[in-house]
Amino acid sequence: MAGAVGALTRASWYQARSYRLSLLMQAGGIVLTVVPIYFIAHALQPLAAGAIAGESEQYFSFVLTGSIALMFITTAMSGLQGSIGAGISTGYFEALLMSRAPLPSILAGLTSYAMLLTTVRALVMVVAGWLMGAKIVAGGIIPALLILALLVAAHWGIGLVAAALVVAFRTSGPLLQGVSTLSVFFGGVYFPISSIPSWLGVIAKLTPLAYGLRPLRQVLLQGESVLSVAGDVSILALMTVVLLSVGALAMRAALRYARKAGTLGLY
Repeated sequence: MAGAVGALTRASWYQARSYRLSLLMQAGGIVLTVVPIYFIAHALQPLAAGAIAGESEQYFSFVLTGSIALMFITTAMSGLQGSIGAGISTGYFEALLMSRAPLPSILAGLTSYAMLLTTVRALVMVVAGWLMGAKIVAGGIIPALLILALLVAAHWGIGLVAAALVVAFRTSGPLLQGVSTLSVFFGGVYFPISSIPSWLGVIAKLTPLAYGLRPLRQVLLQGESVLSVAGDVSILALMTVVLLSVGALAMRAALRYARKAGTLGLY
């Protein structure tokens, strides 16, 4: 499995490195996005300090962490759908399915480069934020990475469902846009979940990001122990298992349907 994932990652890299100027501009653009976040966050710090006290002392660190998490889950959801859509139109995806590589390794390989690129972008943002004064607890980095991995896996499950819809019907409809919108407004990216009116709180309880961002900030920005955030992490882990299972079933069903209908190579 690792060999197939590595081969697909290298193939994506070989294609992307021919656009070196684009890669450099993307890296520079990420640094520039941190600058306005810094100034806006510092302007709002006096107003936000009380609301975010349970997750961070700095609104800058609060928003920076939320922006990075949002970037990861967006890639996890949309990367596979985009790769499969492009692969179907060129016949590349059908050729991969005819190879000896197992389906899980093909799907992982189609998104591995995008996730690596997102990781590099996130590191650039973290370093830039740290140089601008963002407070990060070094001891919370490893627990934060584990929580982030759960977040990525949960949203990759949603991405599997979207990709399955593309395989079967050539479109995922409003699924990803809807999930992204809910995650931004109810996942705690720019404001804490505690600020959401109680009558909308039920939506936040259905959002995986809400159960990931809060413990992520608590361990990374406040140095909380893993045990103190075990409740949120347990719910996130359960969501991850459910979403991955649903995504896997949806993909296999979509492939069976496409093969039976003879539409796998048509776009």
